[in-house]
Amino acid sequence: MGDFNYQYKDRRLDGTLASAPKEWTDLLDDYYTDIFGDDKQMTWHSGRNSGILDYVFCSTDSHHQVTSINQHYLSPEWTDHELLGFSFKYQDINGRGPGSWKANPYLARNPQFRKELAEFLVANEEQFALIKSFSTPQQQWDWIKGEVKLFIKSFQLADLNWRKKQLHQLLSKRNKMMRQRKNRGLVFQGLDYVNDQIKQLQHSLAEIEILKAGKFWREHGEKSPGHLKRSAVSRENKRSITELRDPETGDLCRDQESISTIATSFYSTLFTPDPPDSIALGTVIRSIPGHLKVTSEQQEALMFTIDIEDLLEDSKHTRRLSSPGPDGLPYEILYLIMKYPPLHPLITVVYNEALQKGKFPASWNETIMCLLYKKGDPAEMRNYRPLSLANSDYKLFTRLINRRIMEVSSQLISRHQLGFLPGRFIAENGMICQLIMEDAQRKWTVAEQSDTDPSLSELDVDIGLLLDQEKAYDRVNLDYLDRVLTKFGFPRLLIKCIKKLMGNNLIRINLNGHLSTEVAKLRGLKQGDPLSPILYNLAFEPFLLAILHDRQFQGYLMGAERTKVLCYADDALVFVHDPLDLSRLQLHMSRYCRSSNAKFNYDKVDAFSVSGRDTWDVWEAPLSAANIQHLHSVEDDEPLIYLGFPLVQSRVQRVNYVGTLVTKIKTAIHIHSTRSLSVVGKTTVLNSLLLSKLWYVLRVTPFTLSELQQLRSLAIQFLRKRIFPVIPWKIWTLPKDQGGLGVL
Repeated sequence: MGDFNYQYKDRRLDGTLASAPKEWTDLLDDYYTDIFGDDKQMTWHSGRNSGILDYVFCSTDSHHQVTSINQHYLSPEWTDHELLGFSFKYQDINGRGPGSWKANPYLARNPQFRKELAEFLVANEEQFALIKSFSTPQQQWDWIKGEVKLFIKSFQLADLNWRKKQLHQLLSKRNKMMRQRKNRGLVFQGLDYVNDQIKQLQHSLAEIEILKAGKFWREHGEKSPGHLKRSAVSRENKRSITELRDPETGDLCRDQESISTIATSFYSTLFTPDPPDSIALGTVIRSIPGHLKVTSEQQEALMFTIDIEDLLEDSKHTRRLSSPGPDGLPYEILYLIMKYPPLHPLITVVYNEALQKGKFPASWNETIMCLLYKKGDPAEMRNYRPLSLANSDYKLFTRLINRRIMEVSSQLISRHQLGFLPGRFIAENGMICQLIMEDAQRKWTVAEQSDTDPSLSELDVDIGLLLDQEKAYDRVNLDYLDRVLTKFGFPRLLIKCIKKLMGNNLIRINLNGHLSTEVAKLRGLKQGDPLSPILYNLAFEPFLLAILHDRQFQGYLMGAERTKVLCYADDALVFVHDPLDLSRLQLHMSRYCRSSNAKFNYDKVDAFSVSGRDTWDVWEAPLSAANIQHLHSVEDDEPLIYLGFPLVQSRVQRVNYVGTLVTKIKTAIHIHSTRSLSVVGKTTVLNSLLLSKLWYVLRVTPFTLSELQQLRSLAIQFLRKRIFPVIPWKIWTLPKDQGGLGVL
């Protein structure tokens, strides 16, 4: 399709065109069809001149899938061509469904919508008073949300339909006038008026789209790395699920019903708890020292009354454009509802009864779950990460509870756990691991250079184990979590509230836009819930404490400092001194699994020699017994990756890692080089997307000068491409407040 800039059908006697080669016209004639045929009107206008210069061709074998065609006049301020449109019916193999309804968050900026919403709430006060007489506060709140949802649907439909209907009628009227060419004088007297009306409506609709897209781009686009990345990279984890493997038969199923059955069966099993082993549970709970407790003052603070002012302040600072839950109400619109003064007493009661009595609106226990592909075989259900989309009013509550728990958790959780806690940084564990490896390598190097121990038999053969858990968040047993929170001294009412928030939920899985039947969630934490990360840290802490307080477990000794375990959320790195350490670790892992429903994947555990030396002969028997079949060392070509940092043990591993990193950066540069970015946009892309991985790795892993120069050369090539005149490198790197562009 496109502007040919010549009239395709104006042929010579021999069928050729003066403006195009015969091979081109033969290709179109033999394999393609002009979908407009003889129905097309003039597509180009310039003063008194006009002509048919624009065409849309479709392959002959697909022409039957064109269901309709249309031609639209466009404002002359935009173009001197008309718009050719058509509808094409694709063969949707999976029959993608409509998904769940979501209100447009940009409505909250629309003055007319805000005015009509306020009028709607006022008009419903009498009916609301009637509802109050026979329903609980939780039911009243759900009723209000339901009524607002119906109002928004009606408003959106009416507003959009009116504009589109008016535009369609005017375009039809114009096309009819254009076909009546014989009465040119009469027709063209009214044509200018119709064109002007079309122009005004098109500008009105364009302003709405600018609000949703263009304005967001201008305000955030070239300064927002997140927006640049989302608009440039196709997200693998958003693709459709085309097939799943039946776990019983092993067959690949491609129809929507079978895909839904496999998914619901998988999550029904995953979310059904196993009873904890009472003996193992008691042992694990006793690993929490008595002094690790929430104080009485902190208990009171955790249960403070929730004020409407706190909720309004929180809702103003929530992440914009966050996906809503089943009720479809985003934070932006929820804020408008909660601002309505007559609802303040009800909202206060609902949120405080949730905290102090564990009473929730029914909608808080409803969740839509999206599946995000991770890696591995996409036909295997376990290779998808479940992301829970809860309602915005629910997340407002859990955000508030999370903030309160975070304030007391730093004193309860050991310094070895760095995940999601204020004042703790992921690179700390990467640096500690690097120092331990360098210390072990130094000991071996010194021994090799001396004659005191020629066989090196007295040297330590410590290893590190990167543990892997299956569905760590989804498998947490809520009775186990109850016992852990109780031992830490959290208020009983808060624990009851948390258990009800995380359990007794009804989940519907979004599969290719189709919502599955309800799945009961009776265990696990919700991924995507603000409260889940800190709850998981608290649930995992007894396992870490059991290792740290085990006097028989040695770990790695560096000077006077003994390091046993490093952790970031569920990513645990355990240092094992000898086979006895490994046996003790397996004992703690077994107890933790039997008490909490956790499951470690031994076949996915990465083991590495801390010194880098190949000590497989020492470790083969105990590791093989644990189903760990490889010990990473200097003999391997690629380094292991821990928390995104390479555990480099040889020059070959360094060269290969840097080569891979350079290749990834080159690929990203190629993707972003095709975009029309300003110098500001290029700076944002370079700092936040292209070199962000490098800045992260450099916190722990040093690069040579030549490696940094190679990466700098790539950066310069990206920045200077299609930029004229050339901007000196010192201007690119000069801070913005000094007139530069701020390249890091």
